[in-house]
Amino acid sequence: MRSPSRPRAGRAALSAWLGVVLLVVACSAPPISDVSPQAPSRPPTNPPSTEPASVPPSIPVETPVATATPTEAGSIGEPGKPTGTTFKRVGEQPLDGGGVRQTYQVTWKAPDGEATSFRIYGVKDCLRASKANNGKPCLVRGMTIPKSTLALLAEAPGALRSAELSWTVPRSGKQPYAAILIRAINDEGQSIFTIVHSNNVCWHC
Repeated sequence: MRSPSRPRAGRAALSAWLGVVLLVVACSAPPISDVSPQAPSRPPTNPPSTEPASVPPSIPVETPVATATPTEAGSIGEPGKPTGTTFKRVGEQPLDGGGVRQTYQVTWKAPDGEATSFRIYGVKDCLRASKANNGKPCLVRGMTIPKSTLALLAEAPGALRSAELSWTVPRSGKQPYAAILIRAINDEGQSIFTIVHSNNVCWHC
């Protein structure tokens, strides 16, 4: 009768042998990795670009703005005629022989910086003296005024808007000037006349 311990010993020896074989096979197998092998790098087919990198849309690109060349200030041209004139007697002084020294103040309006001076003239003759014009102004707008009838009475600087005029009225009472005119002056020329005051025609006075 066989001993019952032999089969157990044979099975144990077989199990030990199989373990050795599996260990050898496991050590000789290639390792397993979760990372795929990288493809070999290739040289670039095109040469590197020499163009600068583009600017991101979020960064504004400044464009040079042409600077305007300053030009000379334009001429203001001839001055406009004075407006809003007034004519008022402000003084009277008796003179020997019956005459009177009368003083008048003239005022006017004009834009600042346009005129360099204002010239005030007296018109020595009543240019519309006639029976038909009796009682009407000696001077009206649009008339041509001969230079020979003009007398320069005063010239005021461009910053002023008033001036005083004085003249002698003889004992007869005849005024030396039939009308008073004013005009603006600058380096470009002069304005047309503005009628400050005009006497009326006195036919046969």
